[in-house]
Amino acid sequence: MASRLIDYCLTHRTDFKTSFFYCREDDPNQNNCLAIYKSLLVQMLVHHPDLLPSCYEKTLKGSEMLNDETVARALIGLFCNADVNHFIIIDGIDEIEAPQRKPLLQFFTGLVDKCDTYKPGKVRVMFLGHDLADYQQLKCMESATIIRLETKIIQKDIQLFVAEKAKKLKEKFSLTDEELYTAKELTLKRSDGSTTLT
Repeated sequence: MASRLIDYCLTHRTDFKTSFFYCREDDPNQNNCLAIYKSLLVQMLVHHPDLLPSCYEKTLKGSEMLNDETVARALIGLFCNADVNHFIIIDGIDEIEAPQRKPLLQFFTGLVDKCDTYKPGKVRVMFLGHDLADYQQLKCMESATIIRLETKIIQKDIQLFVAEKAKKLKEKFSLTDEELYTAKELTLKRSDGSTTLT
C-alpha cells in the first residue's frame, strides 16, 4: 500500500515534494531515527539543491558525517520551512523499537503542528504499520488522525488488485493456470501482513 501511495504522490501530486522511508523487518540496524532522518534528508536535498550551503554550514558545527539526531532534525526542519509543500511517508513504523519510535513520532507530529500554525497543510506525514491502536495513547499523537484498515474491510480490493496483476504476470512469465492460482492464493494469504504461510 505504501508503494502505491508513494507512486501516486510522485506522479499526481507534483504540488508537493514527496520523501519516504521503508522500515524493513530484515534490517533492524536501519530501523532507527537517525537512519530514517538521513534517508529523508538525501531525498529532500534532491528536491532542494539550493539548500546545500545551509546544510553544509550546519554540519560544520558538528562533524563531517551526519551522526547527530539533533542536527538531522534541524536540517529536516530547514527543508520543511522552505517555500514548498512536503509529503513524508514512513512505512513499517511497527518495525522500529519502541524507544526509537516514540521520539520519531514526537518529532514529526511536532513538525506538522508547527508548520500548520503558519500554513496549514504545508507538511503532511503518514506512518503506516500494524497495531497502531496503542499510538492513540501517546500525547504527541493527539493532533494526528489514525485510520485502521482492517483486512476484512479491504479484502475485496486486495483480491481485485491481485487478479489484475496476475493477468500481467501470466503473460510476462508464461505461467500455467495452476502456477498462477498458487501465486494468487499465497499472496492473498499474506494480505493480512503476516509473514508465515500454512
